[in-house]
Amino acid sequence: MKLLLDENLSRHLVTALTDEFPDSTHVTAVGLVAATDTEIWDFARQHDFTIVSKDSDFNDLAFVHGTPPKVIWLRLGNRSTDQIARLSPTNTHGSTASATTTTPCLSSHHPTRPPDNHEDRRPRQPGKPPG
Repeated sequence: MKLLLDENLSRHLVTALTDEFPDSTHVTAVGLVAATDTEIWDFARQHDFTIVSKDSDFNDLAFVHGTPPKVIWLRLGNRSTDQIARLSPTNTHGSTASATTTTPCLSSHHPTRPPDNHEDRRPRQPGKPPG
């Protein structure tokens, strides 16, 4: 798998991930400095990259356009480059709590599902309507 790291991730991650993902690169290394999400999306699709980003916009594009490219959406807040590098698939031992791989058919995050409404969770008495 070839990874294309978004601008919101350090260029140094490419070096840290070289052993596991040798053909990976950063958007700045391929002339996509300040590129739009659509330009990055198109480049990744044309060159068979998987996009890695902390930006939810690529997750949204996956739902709109489908694959390719695939998207790995990192939802982990502020972390060091070393901490992010340790989240690679071979280092997580099957855990997906910190990184979400998104395709239009499979996602642990569904942006169109409304949030759970926790209003009125009191036990109801038999024969009485809720409320």
